[in-house]
Amino acid sequence: MKKAILIIITILITAAGCRPPEQEGRINDGPKKIIPAVKQDPSQKRGIYLTESGSTISMQTKIPLDPDEQLIEAVNTNLDLDSHDEQILILKKKGEVTAPIKIAIVDFDTIRSRYLRSWESLTNATNIRTFNITLKDVVGDHNLEIICRGINSIGRLSLDVFRKTPSPSGMGLYFAPICQIVADGSIEVEEIERSEGYQLGQKNGPSFPIFAYVKDLESENILDLVKYSYYWQYKKNKYILTSKEKIAGETVEEKQLAGLFKSTSVERFEEYLAGPWHLSGIENGQSEELIFFNPAEKSISIFSGDVQERYIWKDSLRYLTNRLLIYTENESINALKKRIDVEAKTINTIEVIIRGSELWDRFKGSYVKLSEEVQQSLLNEGLSADANGDIRLSGLYRSPAGIELIFAPPRFTWLEKESELSGGFSVFNIGENILYLKGLDPNGLPTGDKTFVFDYSEIREDKRLIKTLLLFPAVLTVHGAEKISNLHTLFEQIEFLEE
Repeated sequence: MKKAILIIITILITAAGCRPPEQEGRINDGPKKIIPAVKQDPSQKRGIYLTESGSTISMQTKIPLDPDEQLIEAVNTNLDLDSHDEQILILKKKGEVTAPIKIAIVDFDTIRSRYLRSWESLTNATNIRTFNITLKDVVGDHNLEIICRGINSIGRLSLDVFRKTPSPSGMGLYFAPICQIVADGSIEVEEIERSEGYQLGQKNGPSFPIFAYVKDLESENILDLVKYSYYWQYKKNKYILTSKEKIAGETVEEKQLAGLFKSTSVERFEEYLAGPWHLSGIENGQSEELIFFNPAEKSISIFSGDVQERYIWKDSLRYLTNRLLIYTENESINALKKRIDVEAKTINTIEVIIRGSELWDRFKGSYVKLSEEVQQSLLNEGLSADANGDIRLSGLYRSPAGIELIFAPPRFTWLEKESELSGGFSVFNIGENILYLKGLDPNGLPTGDKTFVFDYSEIREDKRLIKTLLLFPAVLTVHGAEKISNLHTLFEQIEFLEE
């Protein structure tokens, strides 16, 4: 297995009015985004993600809108812990697709006993299907900032962070922008663990730094990056660019991966993802076992245990050379949305981050691709024929203990005492011969799986051809296959030969 490859990117950065000089001339670059053509009701094309418990989303506003305003969604929440809920309105100018998305605060006026619009601001995002709002204390003073993520009219990621501040009129909720970044690349808010004193409300916590990455234009290595770091400053009431750091990237050794990275095509990356990917590493105690990317049908299926979730593939954005950001919507429940961030590590391993609509709904794991494409790519890398293409498993194999393993490509059946496992199988090589069995029920839902490192041999005795299959239980990791036991199961198939 090859080492993980560091990502590359070309990025335009602006933050609270501070823009690196060498990036200013690149705002007119062409877009690198594709919006798949998914047939559905236009009213279902909204993409608001509000990750804050206790908030609700509706299409009813507490105040009338201006004639030229189109309501995307209204979020009912409490921003100041008083007895009245506020509304965050997500608005757009009617008839203008490229117009920026506007957010507005509707607050209750206790003097007039009615709701009024107390503040509004444009964001850098224009795409309503991918617009994302998060309420989070990024500064660390126990007040919630409004974090808006989205995509602008030329396909770049945007981040707008607004902080509550005293109103000039002295009435109603008022906010000010403290960080605004537009990037053809990665923008990350790094969440720092805060103390128990912060959690109990006894003292403030550290603010979260914000990082952005840009391709190092002065380097010949396309994987070299420049990292821009932004930190919160109370005195200036905004995030300030504090450092610019060069990060050396690794050399891409795999030809197929180098070709993928050099291409800026979203479709090329989607083709690379097409097919099933099996979990090889787990974080945060999650258990997503299999992800199936189907760009032809614009769908993504996530298998976890015996549960299958199917999502509509709504949007793709290639915001880094080896990363694709995918916006999805549950096929059955439109309000259930997930953002899937995929990073290509090697030609057959990826790292996936899945973010849902709640703070707790987040998963990160490494996946290995199990498909004919991977087998072909491994064959092209010059692996020995004995380790892949010449092994064709078919027919009935029996063990001395009475276990029967039947191969009818691409399906298998494993019969042991009173139990049965059947589904699809794959034979491939990642340094060792691997047999992967994926159990599926009649409805196509996963019922279990088995992974083995195996040895295969054939011996001819008189008119018999004896095929031997020796299976060692194993697990797949980003470093290859690892045996989990030296205990093995021996299977034999005897074929009678004619003269």
